[in-house]
Amino acid sequence: MQATNLPTSLGQWKRYFDQTFKVIEELIPVIAFGQNKIEFILANLQEFREAFLKDHAPSVPVKEGRILFEFFKTCAAFISLISQYTDENFLQYFFANTVNYQYEELSLLWDSWAVQSSMLLIDAFLDISIMNYANFLDLKLIYESINPMLDSISIPVADALRFKLDDILLILGNVPNALDKETPGIIHHNQFENIKEIGKGAYATVNLAKMQPNGREIAVKELKQVQLGKRNIVSLKRELNALLRLNHPNVLEFIGVTVTPPFCIATKYLSHGSLFDIMHNQKIKLDGFQRQKIALCMARGLEYLDAMRFIHRDFKSQNVLLDQDYNAVICDFGISRQIGPKMTTELGTIQWTAPEILAPNPNSNYDTSADCYSFAIVLWELATEELPYMVMRPLQVAANVLNKHLRPPFPESIPNELKNLIEHCWAQEPRHRPKMTHVRATLEKGSAFFPDLDRKKFEEFVEATKGEHKKIMKIAKDCAEREEAMLLQKLHLLNPLDSTALKLLQQLYQMKYPLTIKLFEDILRLSNQTLSIPVQDAAFEIMKQILSRDDIAKVIDPPQIIDELVTMMDSQPLFVITAVKLVANKIKNIPEMIQKFLSMTTSHVTLEMIQALISQNKDKIKPPLLIHIFSSLKGQFAIAFFRFMLGMFGPLNDFLPLACQTLVYMSLFIKELAKLCETEVEIVRDMLMIPELNDEGRSSLQQHLDSISLTIVNPDGEMNEKMGLIILNFIVTNCFKNNSIDPILPLLCLCSKVENLRQMISASDIWGLVIKGLKKSDINHKNALTLIEKIPICSDEKIKSQIWDKLISTFTKTHEEDVTHAIASLLERYSDFDFSQLIPQILDGINSEDEHYCIMALNLARSLNDQAYQILVNDTFWSSLMRQLTDKNIQICKLIGWLSAAMVEKMSEFPFNADYYIAVLVYLYDNDTTFDAAMPFIVFLSASCKYKKTLVFLQRRYFVKYIEQLPWRYEHDSKVGDAIEYCANALSSFYPQSHQEKKD
Repeated sequence: MQATNLPTSLGQWKRYFDQTFKVIEELIPVIAFGQNKIEFILANLQEFREAFLKDHAPSVPVKEGRILFEFFKTCAAFISLISQYTDENFLQYFFANTVNYQYEELSLLWDSWAVQSSMLLIDAFLDISIMNYANFLDLKLIYESINPMLDSISIPVADALRFKLDDILLILGNVPNALDKETPGIIHHNQFENIKEIGKGAYATVNLAKMQPNGREIAVKELKQVQLGKRNIVSLKRELNALLRLNHPNVLEFIGVTVTPPFCIATKYLSHGSLFDIMHNQKIKLDGFQRQKIALCMARGLEYLDAMRFIHRDFKSQNVLLDQDYNAVICDFGISRQIGPKMTTELGTIQWTAPEILAPNPNSNYDTSADCYSFAIVLWELATEELPYMVMRPLQVAANVLNKHLRPPFPESIPNELKNLIEHCWAQEPRHRPKMTHVRATLEKGSAFFPDLDRKKFEEFVEATKGEHKKIMKIAKDCAEREEAMLLQKLHLLNPLDSTALKLLQQLYQMKYPLTIKLFEDILRLSNQTLSIPVQDAAFEIMKQILSRDDIAKVIDPPQIIDELVTMMDSQPLFVITAVKLVANKIKNIPEMIQKFLSMTTSHVTLEMIQALISQNKDKIKPPLLIHIFSSLKGQFAIAFFRFMLGMFGPLNDFLPLACQTLVYMSLFIKELAKLCETEVEIVRDMLMIPELNDEGRSSLQQHLDSISLTIVNPDGEMNEKMGLIILNFIVTNCFKNNSIDPILPLLCLCSKVENLRQMISASDIWGLVIKGLKKSDINHKNALTLIEKIPICSDEKIKSQIWDKLISTFTKTHEEDVTHAIASLLERYSDFDFSQLIPQILDGINSEDEHYCIMALNLARSLNDQAYQILVNDTFWSSLMRQLTDKNIQICKLIGWLSAAMVEKMSEFPFNADYYIAVLVYLYDNDTTFDAAMPFIVFLSASCKYKKTLVFLQRRYFVKYIEQLPWRYEHDSKVGDAIEYCANALSSFYPQSHQEKKD
């Protein structure tokens, strides 16, 4: 990449990102020191990449390209540096530099990236203080790795290392304000001792361990190959604080997490293992009471997590543990995805994953309804004791759940009440799923139950445990309300560049916040700023939530909402369209609002808003309003709206006058008629009113209409008689009826392709339109000429004369080829025209030096009859032909030859002009004359031999000799034999007796 020749397409820059990040990722495994700093930098690089590529236009301006060029130069320096951080280089690097040197050189690169990020308004490389803490962790790791080795290495090296370690201790004594040993939830590896492995998966190993010094048994989940990724140390601390506040019997107690590799999560130990293991591995048969209790415990745990603003995101039977009394305890939420692999990459989880998360571009703001879906799958497992989708691969499951709404089948043994609850919980649309409070109450009451449930025993369990759950939930809700009030207060003064802004909006999204005008205005303000795109995106999502609320109209007048939204049309068009769609069904005076949109400058945004209002209020809309809107629009907007009208309301008779205005509109109307055939074919037949089509089947009629829809906007398409009847009797008739003249001529031209329809066209009242079309210079002019060529002219002598006179005057002015063809077509079919104006034009053309004019005149002359030739032939005519032969223009000479042959054939007596015959022979005998140019004259002269005078004249001038020499003159032309045979046949037909005598 050169600074003088930078890429301008997003695709090219994406390839540079991919190549650069591939190199960096290949180096990561061999880095021996500084891993925390490098992983933190890598997380910010990823943030930079994703923020730049997300929703960027396909082209990249030069200014942005220069900034990216500097970004990749810094990346190249980064690659050069980290390639030195290997095992073999460690001691040399460690002794040669100060202990903080690595931090200092990486900080310089950080500063460069920070500048580039700010210039592109990208929220990355903002807070270097976090890298300061990452440096603390790296130095601590170096200290802990080297210090135990000092006694086992040579004294000189050990002394040198001690000096370095003393320097590290000086720095470590100044721990940055981040996680340290005083931070709740942070534990160190020396605080617990692993006893045995009790579980193993693709991403983690679970060990039974004992805390030191109290000996408490805990479960320690050790994550494999963990990278901090985007979630940095500060967000980890926030997550720890939240986890430590959790306190519910059905949510696994969190003890702590290590912050140095290997990353470990310590929790309370439950000996019975997971629900998955109990059901599918140990095959323990659970009774109705145990199943009902487990289901209720899971619902209570999820209800509590919801109240505490937690989304599990990976709820499944593997993440439900059981204690010795078969109480269910939810585990593996929060921290395991904070520093572990993303759920969306784990194929083993797909069977329990909600469709909105499986989508190709999942909504990052999905809520607890995703956990409700997963809960339904686990309920199904409990009820059937089977694994969901056993015979399908995970990716097949994902595709079918997402696209075909696939769900596991129910056996007949499942009670309907339980089945209904499960189906409600796994609804495809998240908003249709119940809240866990409702689910918990349903299970608690036994309204949905498992077979063989011991109701008395279950009611005793509910009575014994619901008090504690209720008390905990009240504490959780009170806490949530306080946090909500504080958050809404912060929101009012929130600066989009505040580092906490995005997190605050994400928290608000998960809340059941009260709807107020103040909140609406605050979110609108954050949606309408461009300082921080991530904050803007989050505000958009909350605004969609607000506008989807049923109570929005009670708080803010919907027209006022739209007034606020339209101020953002230019800067945020897609958001405005989406927002209007959400609030459209709450507008009461639809015509007034539509008129307001029509008064604005027409754009795709105003059109989309109008369509949103109509589609959300379809039952209130009447055709006159639609026709008014259509009449107010022009060009592409009118076409788009007409297509929308038809799609929304179908091909109503009210729309037919609009369809008759242009062929494009009619094409769209006929297309909708074809669709209507699928369900209402009799209605279509009644609209068409063509008896010849009454016996047509549904599919056949639909096919005719589909073909017409394509053909009327693509005249080169095929036509048949049935299609022509529909065009003539339905479309053309309605165009006449609605005084829509422009489409008629092109439609008639289409029908004229069908020979059986030509007489019908001729007999209709079209000739006034044809004459008007001849007077124009647009497509109607060409269509009128086509009709004149193809269909019989009506018998009205006045109309016939008007057409002829207009054609002659047009040819006189333009010498147009299409006009020439039309005149020639008439001359070939009729002989009663007045040639007085045409003959002078033909003579003028033949004598013209304008090649095009001359060619048109010669073509017309070939179409004349004997009567016209008598007028045409004079000295000027012969001299003009001879002059053109002298010029030797091949195309003109060929036409002269064919004209001469036509005259011999049509005239009762072809006049003998010796000079012309000589000129023809001179042209023939010229060695430069091609056989293709000679052939018309050979035909002419051969035909002329029917006159004895001409025959003698040609014989004396060696014409027969010339014919005999043709094989040698044109030895490579395969048609020479045809020419000789034609001459022989012509002579034998004219003089058969003398020919026979000579033969004898």
